[in-house]
Amino acid sequence: MPLFFKDTVPRPSLTSWSKVLYLQQPFEDNYVDDSFLNSLVLNAHVTRYELQELCCSTTSIIRQLCLVVIFVNVWWKAQLEYDFRWLFAVGGLLFSCHLWLCVSIRPFTGVLKACAIVFPLG
Repeated sequence: MPLFFKDTVPRPSLTSWSKVLYLQQPFEDNYVDDSFLNSLVLNAHVTRYELQELCCSTTSIIRQLCLVVIFVNVWWKAQLEYDFRWLFAVGGLLFSCHLWLCVSIRPFTGVLKACAIVFPLG
């Protein structure tokens, strides 16, 4: 029999397979023993979160992003030589809306309920 027809991979013998890569073993490279997944632990450190907790914790990030967007928008409008009275009027309107939302708790709970309905729907 020619040399290139010879089986170059030795067949598994009675020796046991071990999960080490640095030793030469009489098994194929992709051989997996039945005990390979015995030490596997599924979902060992899973943390469960509530939707309301996640929504409330993202508000600080969203607030910072909104502040950056508002700052860039005001700067851009000022560079385009808009009338500052218009900018102050829009700023005052937004500030009064913010005060109204902070004073009245009912719309805030409505927003949280809407988030609880909309976020799971994706």
